[in-house]
Amino acid sequence: MRCRAATKDSLHALRLCSELDLVWAEPELWSFRGEVQFVSFKELLSWIIRHTQQLELFAVTVWSIWNQRNQARLNQPADAIHQITHLSKTWLVEFQARQVSQVSILIHTQPTRCRWKPPPLSCFKINFDRANFPKEKKSSIGVVIRDNRGLVIASCSNVVHQMLGSSDIETMAAMWALTFASNVGVRRAVLEGDSMAVITGLREDEKVLVPYRLLLEDAKFLSEQFDELLYSHTKREDNSLAHSLARYAIGIPDFLVWMEDVPSQLYSLKEITVALKEINWGLVDFNSLYSEVMAMVVDGYNEDMLATAFDHMRENKKAARRFLAKNAKLRKLWMDSYLLTRL
Repeated sequence: MRCRAATKDSLHALRLCSELDLVWAEPELWSFRGEVQFVSFKELLSWIIRHTQQLELFAVTVWSIWNQRNQARLNQPADAIHQITHLSKTWLVEFQARQVSQVSILIHTQPTRCRWKPPPLSCFKINFDRANFPKEKKSSIGVVIRDNRGLVIASCSNVVHQMLGSSDIETMAAMWALTFASNVGVRRAVLEGDSMAVITGLREDEKVLVPYRLLLEDAKFLSEQFDELLYSHTKREDNSLAHSLARYAIGIPDFLVWMEDVPSQLYSLKEITVALKEINWGLVDFNSLYSEVMAMVVDGYNEDMLATAFDHMRENKKAARRFLAKNAKLRKLWMDSYLLTRL
């Protein structure tokens, strides 16, 4: 807080604090400040929506106040309070001009044809997408991670129990994709989505003046967990598997993960053909496989259970090849999942 008032709610922090008198001083814009009393910030926002034409400026101003407050609290460079009014108006004008510019670009851009492309040999590709369900008042997220041969490493569907704007949920999907990939051990990847605005925002080093800016900053923070992370934009039709996973989420209660797979009903005939070719590719060195499996005893696994896992992979060459291709963290995830099925 800027002052030492006993009340420390959002209404005080963003509106009532005496330190903010300079911000809300323009009578032609905020004359109601001393005339109307509010008990909560939600009530204030509702009044702004119903009785004024300044909702956008109000939103930018309170965001600027909150951002300045947090920067000051963290001892980071922050704008002076008396500059907030001017900066908020400037940012709003820039944002509105940017929106007009983006609409113009969309109108004049000719459609291009593209296809899903595999990542570089040392990387995985993380595709993400979102879906909205107005009737159910929910949004959802789908993520699929594939290697350079197109084999699925992991996939997930996640339902969000509220209806979010398309840019907000798309950016949230990017955040979720990065978190999910990091949790399964991916360190070098290409993050690919079909929202040009989100991918462009993630690529830019400078802060972007868009409503979902804070979500973009969170996603950029998550990107620091990777040794290498590239960004790629694709068309919706070439991001269909991630979109199907997002649509699939409406039928689940919360969150589902598939290791090395996706829901069977999402496979197209083409994907099945590619998968079958990959399954039959290459020979398995079972001596090497045995050594790698039994070496996991140092991770606390029982030797008898490891031997059972090895026998399973002798009968399932697809699982054996994928196990040998995994890093240590992914091997542990696979082993935990397999052993749970044996309990």
